[in-house]
Amino acid sequence: LETMDGARSEASGRSAEVGGQDGVTLQPTEGAGPATPPTYPSNTAVIFAGTVVHSEKVPELSLLEHSLVGVLPDGKIAFVGPEGDEVAMIASTAIPADDWLRVRLSPTQWLMPGLIDSHVHASQYLYTGTGYDMELLDWLKKYTFPTEAKYGDRGFAAAAYAKAVRRHLLNGTTTACYFATIHREGTMALVDAVDACGQRAFVGKVCMDRNAPDYYVESTQDSIADTESFVDEVLALGNPLIQPVITPRFVPTCTTELLQELGSLAQKRSVLVQSHLSESKSEIAWVKELHPDHSSYTHVYDSCGLLNKDKTVMAHCVHLSDDEIETILERGTGVAHCASSNFCLMSGVMPVRKLLSKGVKVGLGTDVAGGYSPSILDAARQAITASKVHQLSNSNDTPLSWKEALALATLGGAQALGVDANIGNFVVGKAFDALVVDTAVTSSPFDVQDADSLEDMVSKFVFLGDDRNIVAVYVNGVNCLPTCIPC
Repeated sequence: LETMDGARSEASGRSAEVGGQDGVTLQPTEGAGPATPPTYPSNTAVIFAGTVVHSEKVPELSLLEHSLVGVLPDGKIAFVGPEGDEVAMIASTAIPADDWLRVRLSPTQWLMPGLIDSHVHASQYLYTGTGYDMELLDWLKKYTFPTEAKYGDRGFAAAAYAKAVRRHLLNGTTTACYFATIHREGTMALVDAVDACGQRAFVGKVCMDRNAPDYYVESTQDSIADTESFVDEVLALGNPLIQPVITPRFVPTCTTELLQELGSLAQKRSVLVQSHLSESKSEIAWVKELHPDHSSYTHVYDSCGLLNKDKTVMAHCVHLSDDEIETILERGTGVAHCASSNFCLMSGVMPVRKLLSKGVKVGLGTDVAGGYSPSILDAARQAITASKVHQLSNSNDTPLSWKEALALATLGGAQALGVDANIGNFVVGKAFDALVVDTAVTSSPFDVQDADSLEDMVSKFVFLGDDRNIVAVYVNGVNCLPTCIPC
């Protein structure tokens, strides 16, 4: 790291000195790998100077050079604007100019919002990348249920979840919406892992009281009681970064009584609901067989009070009818687009352009382990590919661009989870959840040419980049990378 006056600061990961106009310029030392943004005391006001990439409105993306983002000591964004307006922007705060730490990004770096994984099974991380030899329902029986049953052992759960959360953070996921398992204590181990690493997350205890193996199923009353206890325990922690989410696995494994009680609990506690919807054709046929009195899969959830205004996110939504899309839109339900899993388990291709054009809120999900990668960058690539595959048989469709995919990976995810008032882009008053991306790291998986424009570099990162290019992961103003590595 080079300080702005030319003196060399300590190696990455050490606290930078604060005070005066001095700051830190992020420039890699030859042969030493990338420069890492400094950690700094929590009571520090920081100005990041350089290129800013974010979505001001889905599905648009802005690439802003010579920009500033000011972050208050409490982790909230104080100002965003061009470098020429620095004096005026600082004056708009109550913090003297000399008390701001300045961090200048190098020409190969930019600041962007943290990635948001709107659907992921933390309990399935252990077998990610294996078992893609069958479709959804058979896959659950052969791989998922036997693995998830092991999380009744809290020690096992703690070790497994620590690895999962760490891996997602290293890949730039600042917010995740996690499925755990049916075990209340094991799910609290996931809460502990998220807390230890400093990630922002929704955490759900899975509920399932039918159509599951004897070794991995709950009674209806136990599921209701354990879920309410879990929700109250998480809320009592008072950690604004971690929220409980009501999590019926999906309609086939939940009785109507259970679904209704979970809907009531979600409304009573005003918490998020997550589940799966219309993932595969065989699943949809099963739901119709189980609930012949309902007009659709979506209607089952709706009739049980589980599609709450801006408080529900449904994964997949591959095969929705037009009436179901209208219901989703009217209820303000978010959709987690999990293209990798939809391909791997041969579930189908979600018509993402159709949903976006209707105004449905769409984010991206890795759906680990149905999807093989814990990276939302990969989810963005898969979403682009899926939109092109869909266009092949629907010529009026327009495939997603990389800019649109990155918008869905950030602000889109925040909207789908109903938290876009607090995260998702760089707006005054929102939390500073952000990544510093560097295309010049020694081990970068791609090369940048002298003739490459800023758009070229960001496009290459979307299609070719990975965790090696992510040199800082900020959640509410705190760089989590030094914390999550031993996690």
